[in-house]
Amino acid sequence: MTFGRLQVQPGMQVVGTGATPVGQVAEVHDENFRVVRPGGEDIYVPYEAIRAMLGDQVVLGIHANEIDAQGWSAATPETRHTD
Repeated sequence: MTFGRLQVQPGMQVVGTGATPVGQVAEVHDENFRVVRPGGEDIYVPYEAIRAMLGDQVVLGIHANEIDAQGWSAATPETRHTD
């Protein structure tokens, strides 16, 4: 299944594989969504990274400790605004 802007909503919890907490959805955009991480830098996650959605949780296809290696922290100018 393909996930996108219509499924992801602000306030949803984001977890990595193994249900490891990542953060909370703050904004949704056409190509990605912004996740606020407690004690960390916000990240812009592409919808392709979603493995599943369970209730109010967005489950990513990677473990939470692999997030920083993905390069999702730097947003392009187009992703910094809410449509």
